[in-house]
Amino acid sequence: TFLVIAALGTLTAVAIAYLVPNLPSPKNVRVGREIKALTHPQVVLALLMTLFGFGGVFAALTYLTPIMTDIAGYAESSMSWILIIVGVGMFTGNWTGGKLADRSLMPTVLAMLFLLAATLFAFILTAHSGVLSLITIFFVGFFGMATVAPLQSVVLEYAKGAPTLASSINIGVFNLGNAVAAWLAGATITTSLGLTSAGLVGGLMTSLGLVLAIVAVVLRRKAQGTQATISVVEHQPAQ
Repeated sequence: TFLVIAALGTLTAVAIAYLVPNLPSPKNVRVGREIKALTHPQVVLALLMTLFGFGGVFAALTYLTPIMTDIAGYAESSMSWILIIVGVGMFTGNWTGGKLADRSLMPTVLAMLFLLAATLFAFILTAHSGVLSLITIFFVGFFGMATVAPLQSVVLEYAKGAPTLASSINIGVFNLGNAVAAWLAGATITTSLGLTSAGLVGGLMTSLGLVLAIVAVVLRRKAQGTQATISVVEHQPAQ
């Protein structure tokens, strides 16, 4: 397994070297200015959207094996192809999310977070069905990865003064969200809620990310409205 991963990683590195444009590094990058840019309310909201929005995915995926074997009724030997189904969902979701984000960024974020939360909540029930559980985990992977490129784009859009630091921190926040989700789901699984509570934890986390995204949109529209009002006043002729 690790040899296959290493081979695919090498192939990917070669593809990146030949296919990704070699963009010049940003000039006059100052650490202090980048840190200050990260304190912008919209940047903070975007990072929290990443933490909770995508983090919910790993509440379910961390405990996927016991859920699929103990609840859905699959044999442990089936987990390899079940994970392939998740992987196909992630692959197609990542491509789709990137394409949609290029067309309309925040509507894509809102839509993908909503659909991801709904899918995670649905997993509480569909986990008891062999067929429905497979369909659900495909879409958990699909909608989960469909949020990645849009969320990264949102952070970079608002952190224009800190593109390098913001990009790095946001990837770290993705992983932090995974850890928090796994810990919270593990805590609920040990209670009477059982294994299916992983879907509940994931759905609630992603729902919180969706609420934060809505707040970000509202604040952005207010700021645009205020700017438009100021612009009108400035261009009014003197009486």
